Amino acid sequence: MDIKTLKITLVGDAKTGKSTFVSKIVDNTTSTSYEPTMAVSVSNFTYKDIPIVFYDTAGDEKYEGLRDGYYIGTDVFLLMFDLSNRDSFKSLSKWLKTIRRVCENIPIVLCGTKADILERKIKPRDIAFFLKGKNIVECFNISSFSGYNTDKVLEWIQANIN
Repeated sequence: MDIKTLKITLVGDAKTGKSTFVSKIVDNTTSTSYEPTMAVSVSNFTYKDIPIVFYDTAGDEKYEGLRDGYYIGTDVFLLMFDLSNRDSFKSLSKWLKTIRRVCENIPIVLCGTKADILERKIKPRDIAFFLKGKNIVECFNISSFSGYNTDKVLEWIQANIN
């Protein structure tokens, strides 16, 4: 029996922690320096015998034209924003529109990153208001740097997507 490889595509503005999330999951490493992703970075990982391929897409607008092709075949999107950056939160609607234009009915999990930072700009009520009517299947506050709730994201995907 072949086990299906899950394709998880990470989307969101630059500097929201997409690459840090993947590094924490795949290699159990983090970095304090920022290196922007160029177009897409692909990483393979196995979680509880389920092969996963992460597509970490660039958040920089100059790669916008390339992203659509990477979305095809995605099993679940991780839509990421920085809890300490209001602009990244405001961009969520733009990201959702792009995802849905390319992949209409693919599950989307919202991840508020940098949950370990004390100066949050995005409040729980802001997130609750945003989620209304968006058909986002789950929402997590995570810290890729400390690992807070990163395992919860994978557990939810394993239980609900595969």
